[in-house]
Amino acid sequence: MSDFFSPLEEDDVRRTRQDEDEERLAKEALDAVGDRARVFALWNEETRSAIERGALNPSTLVVATTPWACGLVFDTVEAGALSLRPMGAITVAGVSARGVAASGTIGREDPVGTLFRVDGEGASDERAACVLTVNHDVPADRAREYAETLCSSVAAAHVVVITAVDESALDDAEGDGPARFRCFAALAGGGGGDDSTLGDDDASPLPAGVLLDGLAAAIAARREMTGRRATVLAVPTPGG
Repeated sequence: MSDFFSPLEEDDVRRTRQDEDEERLAKEALDAVGDRARVFALWNEETRSAIERGALNPSTLVVATTPWACGLVFDTVEAGALSLRPMGAITVAGVSARGVAASGTIGREDPVGTLFRVDGEGASDERAACVLTVNHDVPADRAREYAETLCSSVAAAHVVVITAVDESALDDAEGDGPARFRCFAALAGGGGGDDSTLGDDDASPLPAGVLLDGLAAAIAARREMTGRRATVLAVPTPGG
């Protein structure tokens, strides 16, 4: 009697072989790249000129590091009297920029990292706020390079990073309501004091044991190293 071989098992074997092939090709690609840059800034002509002249210094740069945060940015803009003007993109090797650097429009669902200037009443080009919506995953080993590329290009007076933490990691130790319903803040650079834009009632510090990671932590660390102001707003969400 011959052994029975299920078509489902055959499909599992085929997928396993495909995954192994993809991993092998990815490893070969990384080996070929070596120590060369794997984070790339793709600016339009206006933005590139401003960077070369040292004139890209907005009063505030808002960085949305998760799809949820990006959606919040777009919802806020749509609800107000402001508009976002694309300035270019920062992309990571293996993530398509879809020509956004030269495009006049970008969809809110497009998986790219796009830098916008906030246009609206009273906003001048020199000091107008900017927004970076990072609507894709930045690999952990590229977060530091990404933060360096961003901070060396956009010399913002204050950076606000909107990110998420896993709500299941929060413990309501204070007993005054579920911690997962709060917004938490961490400050970098500037030292707080008169420079801080957060009041005592605006947000609570991150509880002990809850750590920032990825791009949010890399940007905050970069700003701390250079003595520049940064505020990280962490919103509890399922799975972080």
